[in-house]
Amino acid sequence: ASGYLNDTWIWNPGAGGAWTKSTKVGGPSARIDAVMVWYATRSVLVLFGGFDGTNYLNDTWEGTVNGPGTAVTWVQQSTYILSGGSVSAGGPPVRSGACMVYTATPYQYPDSSYTASHVLLFGGQNAGGYLGDNYTLTYFPGIFGSPAGYFWIPISSPGSITARANGVMTY
Repeated sequence: ASGYLNDTWIWNPGAGGAWTKSTKVGGPSARIDAVMVWYATRSVLVLFGGFDGTNYLNDTWEGTVNGPGTAVTWVQQSTYILSGGSVSAGGPPVRSGACMVYTATPYQYPDSSYTASHVLLFGGQNAGGYLGDNYTLTYFPGIFGSPAGYFWIPISSPGSITARANGVMTY
């Protein structure tokens, strides 16, 4: 996609604050409208989805930041869906312009006694229009009979937030 970028910049709050373009090891393809958060309990960046000029995407990437002005190592993640007590490979439907936020508030995962910090994903858009679904993402250390990895869990949300894209969430 002409004009789309896949570079990584790191904010360094020291010395008055400055953006530094990081060297990159691996990484997602050029895209727009992806969402990214700092997953504090794992000390990594998590990037999801976007639009590459032709396709809406639903890939999940983990970026390890090795310090300001140094390399960010990106690795595409194999993700799982946990729904109704069963696990399968996959992730949320393709989308761009979603909202995503990290929260350290423990979330009680359905069908288990496991609680963890997590990332919340809401909405976005794809070729079918605006989306109003919710997913939580967490890194499970090999529970539910599956390998360690990132799990997307569809969640219902009380209330009536209408489907939308390009909103903002904060914690």
